Amino acid sequence: MERNKSGPCAGKTRYPLPAPQDQNRFRHAQLPSVPSFNEKNMSDKPAFLRNSPRLTSRAKRMITKHWRCSLASLVDVDRSVARVYNAVKKAGELRRTVFIYISDNGQFFGEHRVATGKVLPYEEALRLPLVVSMPKRYRDDAPRVPNVDAAVGNIDLAPTILNLAKARPCPPDEACRTMDGRSLLPLLSDRGTWPKHRALLSEYRVFVPHHYGTCKFAAIRAPTTLYAEHYSVTDLKTNKCARARPPEVERYDLKRDPFELRNLCYGGKLSNCPPGPSQKRLEAELKRLRDCAGIKGRDERVDGRPFCS
Repeated sequence: MERNKSGPCAGKTRYPLPAPQDQNRFRHAQLPSVPSFNEKNMSDKPAFLRNSPRLTSRAKRMITKHWRCSLASLVDVDRSVARVYNAVKKAGELRRTVFIYISDNGQFFGEHRVATGKVLPYEEALRLPLVVSMPKRYRDDAPRVPNVDAAVGNIDLAPTILNLAKARPCPPDEACRTMDGRSLLPLLSDRGTWPKHRALLSEYRVFVPHHYGTCKFAAIRAPTTLYAEHYSVTDLKTNKCARARPPEVERYDLKRDPFELRNLCYGGKLSNCPPGPSQKRLEAELKRLRDCAGIKGRDERVDGRPFCS
């Protein structure tokens, strides 16, 4: 559909551009009111973040406009989903079709003083909507599972699709590929087993600094904890990516602090992390996941590397 290049969402700023008839659909929508928006006290954060300025009135207006345009743009996404579904239905293939919808990433709308973007390892960027609609024949006639609380990631989509197709990751005349993810069928059919305390890895790396501040990090998202190590950050004096020795770190208790307002490794210092075995386990688990390959019981070990969760 051709987009209208005029209207409240047009301009030099890269706002999502809704369909013409949706331009004003959410013109009065307000930003979600969360404690992390324009966070008051950032002294707990790593050095590259804690001096971020508070959002100005102008920045808040731009974030609100971005929010409204984002909501309006999704209306046509809903229409496209309906068109795909109806086309499959018209073709008589609903009983043989699995629908999978997932977002690329989450977005910041002023949380932790981050006006826009997606890189930092906070909940706003990590948590994504994932919807799977699967006919009974692929669930062995088991009832639908309305919601799943287990930790899953985009690395699980390829194994799931292969599982549904009864296929293997083995290209013709080439060695089979080792996948780090798991098939979601045990969760979707409520049959089989799934790791209870699974942690997922998140990684990022760039060589040119930008407004995020971090240049290279690795983080794990466990059921009740986020732990991140930033290995390279922007040097405020040279404005270049520089190695952080030791890494600048973040740890949040997501059960007590779901909006990540209190870094348990205060100021991003590893020496300020809570002492004890839980911290050691997080460090070891992050190291293991950064080097892992395959799933125990399904794959052969790859070059002596540990298995993934």
